[in-house]
Amino acid sequence: MAVRYEESTTPKGHPLLKMFVSGHCDLPQAETMADHITAGQKFHRQRVLVTVAPGTEYTPDARKYFPTLHRDHYAMATIVTSAVVRAAINLISRVAGGSRNFKLFTDEADALEWLDTIQE
Repeated sequence: MAVRYEESTTPKGHPLLKMFVSGHCDLPQAETMADHITAGQKFHRQRVLVTVAPGTEYTPDARKYFPTLHRDHYAMATIVTSAVVRAAINLISRVAGGSRNFKLFTDEADALEWLDTIQE
């Protein structure tokens, strides 16, 4: 499975959904995010921390799908160390119009710190 999830909290105690993506992520795997963050789900309008493994590839349908969920999370920090994957995620974000509560990081500690600074 290219996507897995864990429930957690930020250092300041905010509810946090951790998402781990690796390998080949297609549309059905991308759609699993909705099971966690859309209206009525436990992490709707909460903080999300995504860790993307080096070499991860997204199908075109998955790349189009993720931005449709930007209103369902309060803030999303994405950790990505691969320059190629980082460029792909930046492109996905720009094409979708961007979001003030979405940011890329190379380090989990920095990502968590940022998520805790976002005011509700």
